[in-house]
Amino acid sequence: MALRTGGRRVALGPRWEQLQREGAKPNQREDGVDSGPNPSERDAAADKQQREEKARERKEQREREEEERLERKQIRQEEQEEREEVRQEEREDRKRERQKARGQEESSP
Repeated sequence: MALRTGGRRVALGPRWEQLQREGAKPNQREDGVDSGPNPSERDAAADKQQREEKARERKEQREREEEERLERKQIRQEEQEEREEVRQEEREDRKRERQKARGQEESSP
């Protein structure tokens, strides 16, 4: 068997003929071509995927917990600020009342 390339004839070696014969055999499975990963590779890939999924879930859980913690902290801070504002208003009210009472005492003989 010969092949014509670029104007010159090239003889094909026995390897080409062997490949043709092997390809012509019916019901012969080609090793590693369409069989996919071997079971240990598939298991390793599944384990890796499962570890990555669990790690992602843990990270998302930590992020949710941190967000909730910050939200609770913000609420506590706002409540504390409101209580302080109320105290300040009460102090000012008492101060005005004292000043008003002093003014009345001074004006009455």
